[in-house]
Amino acid sequence: MRQLSRLLRSNVKFRHLQLIVSISERLHIGRVAEHLSLSQPAVSKSLAEIESIVGSQLFERTPSGLIETREGKVFAEYAREALAQLGRLGDDLEAAQLGHAGTIVVGSVVAVSASPDHSFSKLRQNTIRMVKGHGIEGDAHAGRYVRHRYLAKKQPFLPNLRQVHLMPIELFEEVRKVLRAQKNCGVSVVKIILFKVRQL
Repeated sequence: MRQLSRLLRSNVKFRHLQLIVSISERLHIGRVAEHLSLSQPAVSKSLAEIESIVGSQLFERTPSGLIETREGKVFAEYAREALAQLGRLGDDLEAAQLGHAGTIVVGSVVAVSASPDHSFSKLRQNTIRMVKGHGIEGDAHAGRYVRHRYLAKKQPFLPNLRQVHLMPIELFEEVRKVLRAQKNCGVSVVKIILFKVRQL
């Protein structure tokens, strides 16, 4: 495993990442070649080169096109993240050069939560780091593509439009009122809470 990590670090190039993402999105050598302005033999050769480095087949070849293997899906996901990080690096460097880099505070936040796991509730944090186009650093729902388990199974490359959940403080005030009005925290309270959250 360590040997594979060393091979990837020393041999995988930027063009390899671009190629794998393009293949993952099109699953057809001809369309990938057209998109990247390469010849089909060049695409096939580069793919074979990457598979040789990884030591696994990333895409099955069929008469109608390509089928992504499990290893291919893993590689493509990391390739997307790496390319997205490079894109953010370019944006941040440009902002720094223009003197636009810095922190802007708008409004106030009462509490922040994050968790690396998919769980019903998330632990309260003293601080969080929000990354543009990515979400909360270290959180299970952060990423360029959808992280909600249900949607990720159906459409794994759907843009992640809900990287951060914001809940107005008024919601918690309403929940407190309901809890005070109920002698027992029963199903009715849970239904009201869930209904209010879905309305956001």
